[in-house]
Amino acid sequence: LSCAAVLSPHLPRDAKLAIVCGLWSSRDDGRLPVDAVQGVLTALMIGFHRLSILVPSPPAPEEIENDICRLLWVLRKNQPCRGDILAFEEVLLISEMDRSF
Repeated sequence: LSCAAVLSPHLPRDAKLAIVCGLWSSRDDGRLPVDAVQGVLTALMIGFHRLSILVPSPPAPEEIENDICRLLWVLRKNQPCRGDILAFEEVLLISEMDRSF
């Protein structure tokens, strides 16, 4: 379901992120802890790999988690920890930054 939402050509980026955050968050506000973001990205990459959209094998979950923490460090200008929680707005900002590069 996550891959279908992300690949949908009819949904705007913020709607895609809202769907994914809603599916993967155990909180009412849709915020995601680092381990949930890692789970989302791992599931998406495995799904994309199975659909032959992502040709190389997905990286190890630990590498994905380290990358998430690096992004948080850049966004927040302080040392993140694995227990940090990402707000929907931060996920949206990361997606906008990624698109602009």
